Amino acid sequence: MSADQATGRWEKARDGHTVNPPERLNETRGINYHGTCPLEPDATDNIQSMTSTGSTTRTATDTAEGDTAAPPSRELPTMTKIIATVGPATSTPDVLRRLIEEGASVFRLNFSHGTLEGHAERLETIRSVAAEFKRPIAVFGDLQGPKIRIAAVENDVVDVETGSTVVFQRGKHVTTLDDRPLRFATTYPGMVDDVQPGQRILVDDGAVRMLVVDKGDDELHCTVTHGGPVRTGKGVNLPETALSLSSMSEKDIECVQWSVEHDIDFLALSF
Repeated sequence: MSADQATGRWEKARDGHTVNPPERLNETRGINYHGTCPLEPDATDNIQSMTSTGSTTRTATDTAEGDTAAPPSRELPTMTKIIATVGPATSTPDVLRRLIEEGASVFRLNFSHGTLEGHAERLETIRSVAAEFKRPIAVFGDLQGPKIRIAAVENDVVDVETGSTVVFQRGKHVTTLDDRPLRFATTYPGMVDDVQPGQRILVDDGAVRMLVVDKGDDELHCTVTHGGPVRTGKGVNLPETALSLSSMSEKDIECVQWSVEHDIDFLALSF
């Protein structure tokens, strides 16, 4: 059977929605592969192939006339894990059940928000729903870790322009539009000591990026390499800086102890 004959209608193994195969299939890959895809029907239009442990995971259902693909001997396991964060919008049994049906295999509890009592309720619901399925569903706790945030900004937001100069200073300060250059303080007093010229400062998950060009006893002078709005409380990340800040807070340690007591499967540490 030629590759052209093998590239007819392909159906998604899970619910029968038709997807387009690759333009060409060699004869060794044209048939006898099987797998599932948890995507919604409207998300499959542009999918050309799926992979599972390195193999194409589609089944050719219409081949040459009178010739059908041999059924697979077993269904290959999906190696990719889908992690779903459990919060107010996703903590009901119905939503959790739908997430598992759509492929979620790990649920994340975000210790940066909520209370341990609230997490305990969500954990109980997760395990109750997971017991309905004949496959392991894991839970991991995401520890908050060290957080450096922008201190108060007048009217909560100020725009910084690409190419402009900004200053990060030690101690308390409220950023105002009258600052020339703009001056920011952070929640980490040791930032001025740790950061060195030539290192980057990322604000709001990298939406605003700066490069430290000079350093004084109590301030850092930076050039904005990618501007944008800087808001009160937005996170500051220092990817090239060795921080003196402890990697775990007292709150993190409390969450670790709680996780051990409640048999959480995995722990992660954010930064």
